[in-house]
Amino acid sequence: GAEDSANFELTGGLLNVQRANHEWVHGPARIDSLDESAKSASIIMPVIILEISYSAEPGGVEYYADSPVSEDGKLMFGMRSPTGIGVMDTFFYAELDKEVWQNPFLVGTDRKETRATSYGAELGLSEIGGTHLVIEYGAEFLIVGTDIAGSLHPELERDGMLHRVELGWAQEFSGGFSVRPSVIAERGNFDGSAMSFDGSAVALELGYEGQALIIESRFELGRHSYDAEHPLFASAREDDSVSAYLLTTMPGVFDRAKLSLKAGLIWESTESNINFYDARGDLLFGGVGYRF
Repeated sequence: GAEDSANFELTGGLLNVQRANHEWVHGPARIDSLDESAKSASIIMPVIILEISYSAEPGGVEYYADSPVSEDGKLMFGMRSPTGIGVMDTFFYAELDKEVWQNPFLVGTDRKETRATSYGAELGLSEIGGTHLVIEYGAEFLIVGTDIAGSLHPELERDGMLHRVELGWAQEFSGGFSVRPSVIAERGNFDGSAMSFDGSAVALELGYEGQALIIESRFELGRHSYDAEHPLFASAREDDSVSAYLLTTMPGVFDRAKLSLKAGLIWESTESNINFYDARGDLLFGGVGYRF
């Protein structure tokens, strides 16, 4: 109809991932000791980002699909709609190409990969009661194909569910600037007691939207405390993590209204009381987008 709105944007680019993480399947297949630090490895892969949205009327229900930058091929479908108490946002997602080690703790010989199924949903409510309050609840399921580590040690079984609640305050300012501080609580309920955890975090999102530049960023600081002693390390795991995300978009480049340049960075670091779980990594992305 005359009032409906549809957007379709396709971005193609390259993703460079570098990690030092014993659990990453693109890292070294062989480790010689559970006490050694993770060695750094990297991959470069092509990525395609799909962004589609449709609404029948301004301010009405909006349907969208998105495939954000991810090495595991993430795909999201969602719906955003105004309600009597705020704007409700519901989406479902799946990781299409996720792999993990059958037994991450195998030493002295090459470890083998197995497929993992990861999918979830999130329900969010923003502008609650006309305020800047935002609350989000997410649930994610993980099913590991061949979990040899879990077969050898039931405390290490990885099948299960992650719950996440985020409470934030989203404020927009003149000039296109926005800020959103948040507090986060997590609960990992996995079949293995040494893999289950309570988590807490604080986050800060900063944004800018101008005619020639769009910036999205997020910084997060968190801690995970695991339920039970790890059978291979004789202590319960405690992780402190920090991450940063930055995505910049330059719309209308080269005097082409439908063309955009995009560049992004994700940086992550985890310090654990168990050396095996110390990890760091970064993802660099660059691409060209076209809006149809």
